[in-house]
Amino acid sequence: MPSWPIHIAVANKVNEKLNLNDDFILGTVLPDVLDGYIIKSSNITDKNLSHFRINHKISLDYFLEKYHDKLNNPIVLGFLVHLITDQFYNNYTFQKHFLNTDEGMKIILNDGKIVNRSLETLEMKQYEYWKYGKKLALENKLGHKITFNDETFINLKTLSEFTYAKEDIENTTDFLNKWVDKEIESYDLPYKLYTEKELDKLFSDCIKFTLDYLNKLKNVYK
Repeated sequence: MPSWPIHIAVANKVNEKLNLNDDFILGTVLPDVLDGYIIKSSNITDKNLSHFRINHKISLDYFLEKYHDKLNNPIVLGFLVHLITDQFYNNYTFQKHFLNTDEGMKIILNDGKIVNRSLETLEMKQYEYWKYGKKLALENKLGHKITFNDETFINLKTLSEFTYAKEDIENTTDFLNKWVDKEIESYDLPYKLYTEKELDKLFSDCIKFTLDYLNKLKNVYK
C-alpha cells in the first residue's frame, strides 16, 4: 500500500480541483488508521473491512454501494480517494513487478532480476514507498499542516461502520503534520523494486486516474 505521504500528496493535487477542507485530506489516510500499524488505534479493524475488499481485493463498487450518496461529505470522499490510490498502485505493481510461474509468484526487480515473493520483497516495496514519500515531502508536495474541529467528528459519523476516537485523529494529524514539516526519518537505501523515475510517473498517473474517476461520478460530491 502507498505510504501516507504519497496518499496526502495525491490528495493535495486532487484537492486543487476540488477545493475542499482539511477533512478531505484527513479522510485520505483514515482506512489505514484502523489497522494500528502506523499509529495506535483505539479500535483495530480487519483490513478487509476497512479497505472494502472482496476476495482480498479492494472493490470501489462495494464502497460506493454504501456511500455513493454521502460523497458530499469531505471525509467520505477522502476515504474513497484512499481506496482509489491503493487500488491504482496495487494494480500497477501486480502488472509490472509480479510474475506468476509454475513455481509460484515471483517478483521482478528494477534491474530485471527475478526473485521469490517473500516478506523481504513486501518490506522492500513498503520501504520504497516511504522513501518516495520523503522525496515528496522535501519537494513541498504534501500541502499545509492540517487541523480538525468539532465538524470533523460530525463528518466521521457518516462512516457509520467504523469508530474513531479523538485520540486517533489527534495522533493521525500530528503524524501527518510532522511530515509536512519535514520532521521525517532518513530513507537512504537504494531503490531495488521500483526506480525513482517509475515512481514519479506512477504518482502523476494516479492523480490523473483519480480525477478521471471522480469526474465519472457526475460531480455528486459537489
